[in-house]
Amino acid sequence: MTVSAQRLIERLDDPRAERFVMLAILGLALAVRVVVAWLLPDQSAALLDSIAYRMAGAYLASTYSIANEYMMPGYPLLIALTGAGIGQIAADIALSVLSVWCVARIVRAVSGDTLGAMAAGLIWALYPFSLFYAAVGLTETMYVAMVLLGFLALYRNKIWLGSIALMLSILTRPSIEILSPLLIVAFAIVVYRGDWRLALRNLSIFAVVYVVMMSPWWWHNAAKYGQFVRLNLAGGYVLYSGNNPLNKSGGGIAGVDLDPSAFSAIADPVARDQALKGAAVNFIVANPGRTVELMWLKLNRLWRPWPYATEYAKPAIIAVTVATILPLMLLGAAGLVRGIVTRRWRPLVPIVMFMGFLTAVHMVTIGSGRYRFPMEPFLVILAAPVVADVIRRLVLNRRPNQKEPVSA
Repeated sequence: MTVSAQRLIERLDDPRAERFVMLAILGLALAVRVVVAWLLPDQSAALLDSIAYRMAGAYLASTYSIANEYMMPGYPLLIALTGAGIGQIAADIALSVLSVWCVARIVRAVSGDTLGAMAAGLIWALYPFSLFYAAVGLTETMYVAMVLLGFLALYRNKIWLGSIALMLSILTRPSIEILSPLLIVAFAIVVYRGDWRLALRNLSIFAVVYVVMMSPWWWHNAAKYGQFVRLNLAGGYVLYSGNNPLNKSGGGIAGVDLDPSAFSAIADPVARDQALKGAAVNFIVANPGRTVELMWLKLNRLWRPWPYATEYAKPAIIAVTVATILPLMLLGAAGLVRGIVTRRWRPLVPIVMFMGFLTAVHMVTIGSGRYRFPMEPFLVILAAPVVADVIRRLVLNRRPNQKEPVSA
């Protein structure tokens, strides 16, 4: 490392130097994403959901309704506003760059480590799967950006902004709807060491935001289905996909892991969703041993460091995936241990809750490396202080960071 680079690292505690480095990282993130979006071949054949979201966005723009009963309105609304194609990808790139900034700022809030924050931003700026999802037209980028923005706002004790961001993530993908109020409580009680009065106050704010932001969707669903539907009608299909006699791999591909044709005769989509849930629950109750086996298969699919899908199980992709995610998993685990050993575990509790909850959800439903992606920026957040400690020790010959995190 050159003397100038060493001086830059040493000066990172100067806000002007920190802003300069952060802007450089964001500029790099933007440039790389534009290049990837320009060069990456069309992935629609392998990722049929990208076509479905474009169609949903066009339908929403013309009819003000979501036709696909399995979708939440967030991403189709974004496509309706920007238009499919260049506008959609530009919005995804902007959201992906926002996630780079959020990752860096969360590390700064959690650890008080500016070098770690810059390392995290740089890692996520160049992270292959962050680049990939920014260019393929799926919900991942918007969902991750809103989750990260929600966490950052909550680490800064901005409850209104945090609640709004979490709700935008739920309106994109509803996977943490149940977890969100628990996160609000964890930030109040664990991170900020408040009492239950603070927790109830923050929960009240979240409840107001929840009702206000969900009400238009509830009205839409009541008009469409003739009854109250809180989220969407994907729950039954997803649960049955992962828990039925045909599922051998823990995945959820129609014609491979399930045959939903037996339910197609049920015309009412709400009744069909309930029938699918009932069939899945009956399978779980009748086959507890097989259910446990499937949960292990789903866990393996979720966290194994190479792709499962045949379209992406190619030597070059496997090599990049393993070289990327495996070190990140190890460093993330080291970062968690570091937080416990140094008694700086409190700010890490919401991160562990998020990752543990999503892992549990996909062990019950279906597992895929794609569903791991929302947890990967949090691996970066956990890993970054360890990376910074290594840089200080080996390059600058200094002791690990001793600054206090946000909860102190």
